[in-house]
Parts: sequence; structure tokens; C-alpha cells
Amino acid sequence: MFEIESRWISEKINSFEVEQVTPILNIGSSSLEYNVKHQPWVINDLFAPLVGRGIEVFNLDFRQGQGIDLVGDILDDDFFATLRGRSFRLVMCCNMLEHVTDPAELARRCLALVESSGLLLITVPYEYPRHGDPIDNLYRPTPAQLLELFPGTECLAGDIVDVKKSYRDHVRARPWIILRHVFRFPFPFLNFSKWKHSMKKLKWLFSNYKVTAVVLRRTY
Repeated sequence: MFEIESRWISEKINSFEVEQVTPILNIGSSSLEYNVKHQPWVINDLFAPLVGRGIEVFNLDFRQGQGIDLVGDILDDDFFATLRGRSFRLVMCCNMLEHVTDPAELARRCLALVESSGLLLITVPYEYPRHGDPIDNLYRPTPAQLLELFPGTECLAGDIVDVKKSYRDHVRARPWIILRHVFRFPFPFLNFSKWKHSMKKLKWLFSNYKVTAVVLRRTY
């Protein structure tokens, strides 16, 4: 999650009263160790203030780790059945829909976990290079397209957020990585798929990454 993305999320959640959003289910949370090391703003600027307001947050990830409250795969039927026994006022699913083979099924399960008239907060890349974790299905929706993935909801807020980051930042930190593209350029025939991915990535030297972010309300 990018810092500007986390600010957008924080602003939207803080626009609601505590009782409208607690408890929160945060799907794909990663561990406390990962967040502290790689994206400390998620802890300091997003979740710590929420907890300070008295909002209960349950972090879910398929890997065990410090700070993860629920361990399992939401797409696993048995684990999903255990989640259905809980009650959540807000379900967060950030930067997950591009990493599954069936985004519509993940959306259906997120929707099933939120209470009637409850909220969903969804983010997904809009302009961002392919990144496998372990796969990237290249789902890059607009807010309107993302709303279509969640039938039975209304959109309370929807934006394409410029996160003010790009491949330039990676190159500045490790200038030598640009040599990968230079050396690969004359040899597309060695592995055309990797060559194409490498060349496309150069676009992000000149364009910022963007994220689609929406707040939805279940209407039934």
C-alpha cells in the first residue's frame, strides 16, 4: 500500500462514526514486521489512529505472523465458512483483486462478509506494471468497473489516486537495474514475454503509478 493511498483510506474511514465501521476485517494485511519495515505509514497513519478511536481491526492473511489475527485463505471454502460466523461492519480488500484467478469470486466473498448496509473499502492498481504475487491477472479497473464487480452495492466514494511514485524511485535507489533493460533490448527472441514486460516497464520512468479506490455500501 502506498503512503498516499493509505491517507485516502484513512480520510474515508474517519468520515464515519465509530459504530458505522467497527469491527473492520482487513484482508491481506501482511505481518506487523513487514509493515513496519516496508510501509510504516500503514501502522502509524492508518491503523494506529483507528484503534485509538476505539475501532476494532481484525487482520487476515494466509501467512502466520505477528499482528495477524486470522490466518487462512478467504478463497478456501472451509476457512471462509468460519469467517461467515463473524460480523463485520467494514471489509477492507486492498491490492488483492489483481492477484487472484477469479476477482469476481473474491469480490463475492468480501461482500458476503460485510453486514447488511455495511461498508467495503477496495483498492486495486489502475496504472501499474505487472507484478506477480504470485500472479498478476492485470485487472486494472476504473471506479465504475470496480463497482460492477460488487452487485448490490452503491458507491459512496471513488477515485483514481495518483500515488506520486513510479519506477523512477526504484531506479534512483538502485541505478544499476536500468542495465537490465539496456542489455535485454537487442534480444527479444531469447524470451519475448520477458522482453515485452521489460520494455513496458520503462513507461513507468515517465508516468506515476495510480490506484483505483472506492468505498461501497451494501444495499441489502
